[in-house]
Amino acid sequence: MRWAASGDRSRVMRVLTVSVVSLVAVVPMLINWPVAVGVTSSSWSWKLAEGVKLTRIRYDTPREVRVLTITPKAGPRVDLMTGASYLGPRRRTSSQGSTVANNSVAGVNGDFGTAPGAPMHPLMVDGELWTTGSLAPGAVLAVRGDGTQAWVGRPSISMQLLDVNGERAMWVSKWNAPRDTSSQVIGYTRRGGSLYTPDGERKATSNDPQWCAARLIPTNGFGWSGSERTAVIRSYRVKAQPEPCERKPLSLGTDPGAVVLAAKAGTVGGTKILSLNPGNRVKMRWALQGWPGVTDMVGGTPQVVDDGVNVGPPYDANDYLTDTHPRTGAGVSKGCSDTRLTTVCKIFFLTVDGRQAATGWSKGMRLPELGAEFLKLKVWDAVNFDGGGSTTMWVRRKRNAYCKSYPSAGGCLVNHPPGPERNVINGLAVLSGIDEATPTGLR
Repeated sequence: MRWAASGDRSRVMRVLTVSVVSLVAVVPMLINWPVAVGVTSSSWSWKLAEGVKLTRIRYDTPREVRVLTITPKAGPRVDLMTGASYLGPRRRTSSQGSTVANNSVAGVNGDFGTAPGAPMHPLMVDGELWTTGSLAPGAVLAVRGDGTQAWVGRPSISMQLLDVNGERAMWVSKWNAPRDTSSQVIGYTRRGGSLYTPDGERKATSNDPQWCAARLIPTNGFGWSGSERTAVIRSYRVKAQPEPCERKPLSLGTDPGAVVLAAKAGTVGGTKILSLNPGNRVKMRWALQGWPGVTDMVGGTPQVVDDGVNVGPPYDANDYLTDTHPRTGAGVSKGCSDTRLTTVCKIFFLTVDGRQAATGWSKGMRLPELGAEFLKLKVWDAVNFDGGGSTTMWVRRKRNAYCKSYPSAGGCLVNHPPGPERNVINGLAVLSGIDEATPTGLR
């Protein structure tokens, strides 16, 4: 960590940004000028670490906005943080941020969650796919481990089981996620916790369906399938494949990296699983089509900026999500997804305080307003994350200039939630350097 060095160089910049139609003027002093709709804005910025900037924006509507600007080329990395080492538990963003890594600088809350604590959208942490999600459609923020690229959008997730020669043995439809049809081959790991476990009834009767299942034990760590890093791959050995197919669930066993593949007996998927025999050598391949090298991914809904266009859905009285609320979101610059070396990749985490208009603090935003706020930052693609009372931005280094409250986990919250800090299922962290938790084979 380089807090002392960063502190010596940190300066508080007070800048007035005035927008009139498409004209933006920057004035190096704190002055309130009216814009076309009578809204004034003031902004303050602080350097948190090399390549990491915190900005506060104040509008007189009233609205309070916080922006973390991350420039990976300068060294920082984006990491995923979770409530526990498996799906289900929730923790406060401040607690997740303070423990995710020794070099964590800041963090925000992430995906929406179901009542039991399952992410609604795909989640990948340090190169390992935790879940393909419990709800679609949505959009994800996906980041390369080396920091060179990042994307926001709806990826096509391809999962295949390969034989020892690299030929496809079967498609895997989902990963630690709800089953849609009995014929689907679904993969289960310990990351699913008690939310997603192999199919079957523990106290099965003769009336219960049979499930064909195979338990795979890893024989090496995670790695890339080629120099282009188009997919994550890992080798396994088939440890168990009971025949005939059983009505009880097949245990994951004791190996922490074990996978159980399951599908209903008599289906195409079930027949594929029956072709596996104990001792067989196989490989699992996970790919995000068109997004190479991704090691961390988290989802949200809806996408609010798409290829530089504001696509935030308008207010709908029948859709609670579209009303005015506190907001959390993430966006990427155009340089994150193109291959031109001359364009710089910047990643933005943004929060908007809300539900506090009566006190004159901040009323929140609707989705088109969130999209417009991202476009002011020259964001190319952006997604809305869980908001409302979950909206939180945490910073490790405490400074009276930007801190609003001080959680017991350490650091401070730089935004002002409408109530006590909530427990959330996952979040995004900003690290001052490389992510040591990423397997060496994926760095």
